[in-house]
Amino acid sequence: MPITHLTPPLVEQAPEVRAALEALPQNELTSRLLQLVAALESGDRVSVRPAKDKLLSPQEAADYAGLSRPFLCKLLDRGVIAEQPRVGTHRKIRFDDMEDFMANRDRASSQFALDVARSEEARAQLVRDIAGVTADEASKFGF
Repeated sequence: MPITHLTPPLVEQAPEVRAALEALPQNELTSRLLQLVAALESGDRVSVRPAKDKLLSPQEAADYAGLSRPFLCKLLDRGVIAEQPRVGTHRKIRFDDMEDFMANRDRASSQFALDVARSEEARAQLVRDIAGVTADEASKFGF
């Protein structure tokens, strides 16, 4: 069960849920659920996520990361994503390992975008230097 986002249609049900929770004996679970309902009622976006050590099937992990299952399996084969010991023939991936992979992927993507922007600026500066024009003059000519 990857992350589930609770959205406004659920907020309409919040008062009914709050009343049911308040009627129950108070314990840590009802207290946490009441906090969740209060967050929804105040308009906050709430996400429910599995425990970090929850084991996902390749299909669940692929769905969570927005990848195809065959591509995810290739990443597992290459060791890009850590795989837990198999349960029989079934592959398992820790939720935490998927989150680490996705964070690393996002960082690499951001760094790549910065590198491309820097190299484009360096190329543009080289063209301006060769042409012997300023940045303002170059922008008039579209480079």
